[in-house]
Amino acid sequence: MMGQTEQFGFDFSDAAPVLGAMPEGTWCDKAYTETEFAERFGRARSFLAQLQGIEHAIFQLTLGAALAEHADQMSRRKKIDEKDQGYTLRSRRAQCGDELVLEFIAYCKNKAATNSKGVECKVTDTADETSAGLYYEGIGSVVAHWYKRPGSSAVFFAFDRDTHFLDGYRDAFEAIYCDQLVWEPAYCANAIAESGEKIASVRTFKVGAREYVNKGAHWCKDYAQCLAYSIVPAVQWQGDTFNYKSLIQAFDKGAKERGDCRGLLVRVRGQLCVLEKFVSVYDDKPRTAPIGFGVSSEEDDDEGDHSQAAEDEMDDALEPA
Repeated sequence: MMGQTEQFGFDFSDAAPVLGAMPEGTWCDKAYTETEFAERFGRARSFLAQLQGIEHAIFQLTLGAALAEHADQMSRRKKIDEKDQGYTLRSRRAQCGDELVLEFIAYCKNKAATNSKGVECKVTDTADETSAGLYYEGIGSVVAHWYKRPGSSAVFFAFDRDTHFLDGYRDAFEAIYCDQLVWEPAYCANAIAESGEKIASVRTFKVGAREYVNKGAHWCKDYAQCLAYSIVPAVQWQGDTFNYKSLIQAFDKGAKERGDCRGLLVRVRGQLCVLEKFVSVYDDKPRTAPIGFGVSSEEDDDEGDHSQAAEDEMDDALEPA
């Protein structure tokens, strides 16, 4: 560990990765004119006849939803001069049951291990979501999401290589157990959101020797997740940096994946730092909904050894700004 980081009491990784914003529009849906939409719909309809089994079922379902959405948008157009203007579909989601989505995900997991000419397959699996997609070169993409609870499935169609196939900040991340009592008091999403063009001063929490910033939380009855980021000194960061305002602008322009806060500048105990890497910090026996949620979970009589250990260590783990 470098002497500079020891001086400030931080425990950082040795080197931060090179990370920058991508060209504008990378993370946005592509716009097409009415003529281009007609051509692409025709091509997709012809391609559908080549597919079989679950691929045919998902492609047909999602293409049908896209056709219906497009027809609805066309019926609402009021200006004849809009004909040559590019536009996107407001919604690409098709209604689908969990059974079909899970079958498609299982199919993609098997297909990902093989090479198919002209077809790209990608599956991502996290603690709270599994996503799977197929991109047919020159035709479009079908992507399915399952949020690991009944009725949470979603499937989409895109006329191009969907952003699902890009390298996302959640593609490969570490999941770390830590009691909710440790990370909840360090919640700082509001402070960051209110910072605008300034640099927010934030508290951190520790898991082992490493410090993290609590950027938000997800919660259900028996699972609480902290959306955390590790940090590095700004002088060690090799990539683009953002204040909150410029980060939101990068999201809106499609230069960064929405939700990807890597590169965001913060101050920790006076030192200028950068959010480095997304980490999922979870508690599988939460007492209540984390800060930001108004619903409490049911009482759990069996808190277990993890909870007692966290109460003993919380004062040492939580760092002031």
